[in-house]
Amino acid sequence: MPAFDWRGLPRRPSRVGTCLPERRPIERSKLSINLSAVTSGGFIASRYFVLEEIGKGGYADVYFCRDTRTDSNVAVKISRPGDGPIEMMRDEIAAYETLGAGPNIVTCLAAGENFIVLEHLEGQSLSHLITEIHRDHRGKNNIDSVLAALLIIKEVLFGLEYAHGLDEVHADICPKNIMARRRPGGSYQATLIDWGMGRKYLRRPPGISFGKPIYMSPEQAGSRDIDHRSDIYSTGLVLFEILTGEYPVPGDSGDFDGYLLMSRRSHGLAFQEYYLSPVLDALGRSGLPDLSRSIARLLAKMTTYRFQESYPYVRFQSAMEARLAVEAILGKYPVP
Repeated sequence: MPAFDWRGLPRRPSRVGTCLPERRPIERSKLSINLSAVTSGGFIASRYFVLEEIGKGGYADVYFCRDTRTDSNVAVKISRPGDGPIEMMRDEIAAYETLGAGPNIVTCLAAGENFIVLEHLEGQSLSHLITEIHRDHRGKNNIDSVLAALLIIKEVLFGLEYAHGLDEVHADICPKNIMARRRPGGSYQATLIDWGMGRKYLRRPPGISFGKPIYMSPEQAGSRDIDHRSDIYSTGLVLFEILTGEYPVPGDSGDFDGYLLMSRRSHGLAFQEYYLSPVLDALGRSGLPDLSRSIARLLAKMTTYRFQESYPYVRFQSAMEARLAVEAILGKYPVP
């Protein structure tokens, strides 16, 4: 597959128009934090009061803190010791400097040598939300739940549309990297977190791949060059998981058959069809065959292996194209 020069994309996303978000500069310092000395009830950089640890990522720990200077809640992410984690942190900082206060993208407020301060996002990760939805309603797929899933994916695509227009790919789209906050009206606001993997992937050594395998596009899983369309593929797999409550391939991110993954995706099989069929069949039995077919076509165009050949299903060429397809479906039905 020839590499696509995603750096030639328009730099101004169409939906944002002439009103780009405020380009608030990140407050920079040369401070370095000793991760082992961080405790609840203590301070980070003599400014951020640590309330509790809220997460452990692949290369950093995250703490819920109170910014004593602005009297606001923040999340402070501190890299673990070592050249690899520090390099990943620098990649993430550089990505946030480009993205600014973008729509549906977490905002970086400050950064040091080995830590970043992010806006604190209310809500929960999409992975936790998916578990809650399907814990008590396994097999129940009505129009409201399907449209709610599409609304979340529309917001994810909007964030990607903005980022891709600024030459940033995420390269690690998955439910854990999407925060979902319930709005007063019942819908969810989706925010993309954990940027920086795209920059790490683009300078990787030949034959090496980074990311969560079960959400990778075929080109990413095959350690080949990726572009913005890889994010679209991964977003399609997230939509599948919201709808079905199942991982796209057997197992999870720490327990899966790598050979089976590559074999399936090289043959154009993005996910387990037998988990999606009950969802589509339920819509058909509810008198919504058009919605069922629309969902099937949407997933096919988000997760197809093909790019530009003459073929019924070619992967969406931009996040905007995918977003418009989602909005076209939502426009036909009352939004929950």
